Amino acid sequence: MKSLNNIILALAVLLLFAGTVHAGNSPSEDEPIVVTGFVFEEQDGFYLDDGNRTYRLVGMDDPNYSGLMTEVRGNYFMMEDQPAIQVGDMVVIEEAMGAEDQEEIPSADDGY
Repeated sequence: MKSLNNIILALAVLLLFAGTVHAGNSPSEDEPIVVTGFVFEEQDGFYLDDGNRTYRLVGMDDPNYSGLMTEVRGNYFMMEDQPAIQVGDMVVIEEAMGAEDQEEIPSADDGY
């Protein structure tokens, strides 16, 4: 039951954040963007699903993010007619916003 409550809470928070990104038109090319959603891996790379749109994550190849709710900051652009984000940094939102602290995982820009 606790797990179900965490999932429901995660979806509610996801919808709250997703509405802020998609409140108007799509972002313009190379515009800074912050999106919260779940990371998943496909054969051609990693993606972020925010509940409204799926973004390809460029510059991120760490399989440890798969299945986690994250906040992604980077620059929006179109890649092969698909929304994409050049990842600047990512923050894992622990236990679907249930934890008091958030864990920041270094990005490629941090020299890791």
